[in-house]
Amino acid sequence: TDSVSLSKNDCYTSNIEDKASKIISECMRRNVINSAYTNMLTKSHKYNIMADKPNINGLEEMKQISRQNLTNLRESLFKLSNKEMAFLDSVLSAKLRATHASDTALVNENNIVTINAKKNLANKEVPLPVRNITSRDITHPVDDEFISFLLEPGAGGKKTINSSGAYIYSFDIKQPAFEQTSYMRLHHSSDIMKADPKQYIRGLSKEAYALLQKRDFNEDGLIFFGNDMRPG
Repeated sequence: TDSVSLSKNDCYTSNIEDKASKIISECMRRNVINSAYTNMLTKSHKYNIMADKPNINGLEEMKQISRQNLTNLRESLFKLSNKEMAFLDSVLSAKLRATHASDTALVNENNIVTINAKKNLANKEVPLPVRNITSRDITHPVDDEFISFLLEPGAGGKKTINSSGAYIYSFDIKQPAFEQTSYMRLHHSSDIMKADPKQYIRGLSKEAYALLQKRDFNEDGLIFFGNDMRPG
């Protein structure tokens, strides 16, 4: 297992217990999420090309994929116009929230939200609503150790209705629980989006419209982990 140590300066701070708690929490998250990423990369229908590498470190592999994708993205955006740079700056400065829909009230008496992945629900024999199960889920079971969120720009949650559940929960992604464990797959949106982009984005050029209508994205190139999610 990886080791984590406190610095000498940490030992003399008044919030040593808080620092230790954060380190322990990070180690626990790392161990749990590494197992989930390893299973995803070696067993899922999309990533089973790594099935011949049973000893891979799933978390490190995911970070490497993300770093390479971000490098490729920066290289492709090397020369931007002033207008494009201004738009990029506004995107990078926007707050992002992760929203999750459920038919169940997930906040307990201590005001703590507990969300279970599909695998945990199956282990507890909790039935899933039929509307949450698509033919794609049945044909290609993937990532059932993960919990799905939708990214939404802005300071507060604007989504008030969702086909996946009656309750909408919204969280700021700038916190350790997301930065240390989460990844974003943009191809999910590009693959399932059926609506005409012109209905939602004003002033689209013909070039931008054609790009948004494309369906031949390199799915591996649209994955970003942790702090790479925002620039990605």
